[in-house]
Amino acid sequence: MVQQNQFGGASTEEPNSHLGSFLEICDTVKMNGVTEVAIRLCLFSFSLRDKAKACAIAGLQIQTFYSGLNGQTPIVVDSAAGSALLSKIPDEAYALLDEIATNNYQWPSERPSAKKVAGLYEVDPITSVTTQMSSFTNQIAALTSYGSQKKSESILVTSTAY
Repeated sequence: MVQQNQFGGASTEEPNSHLGSFLEICDTVKMNGVTEVAIRLCLFSFSLRDKAKACAIAGLQIQTFYSGLNGQTPIVVDSAAGSALLSKIPDEAYALLDEIATNNYQWPSERPSAKKVAGLYEVDPITSVTTQMSSFTNQIAALTSYGSQKKSESILVTSTAY
């Protein structure tokens, strides 16, 4: 029934009339444990065709992308858009995101620094790894010389026993 009353986005079609019909059709569908909103969300894409369907899919992709942004990034993107990115039509939002991606060298890309702990010195990763390798080398040398010393003592004890 939903597919028989599809909206394509043409200038001759009335979107409000389509939504009214769509809601009436959805109200006839009932499923145990499924809310009206969930039914409407599942069926809505089937009520669209052509330009309207492409626009709805693009809008969902942008919304999914925007929802995945973290930290201050949504604020920066909205600022670049001049308003909320999600208030833009999909073509405008895609154009803005394409421009941001093209000019990404201008956007901050530093990782957040680790919190400083009182009483500890800050050391760069290379120095840290070098120090750890030096420590491991010293430990191996100590174990090797300890093992050699034990072996010498064992030989000495064995030779004096005969």
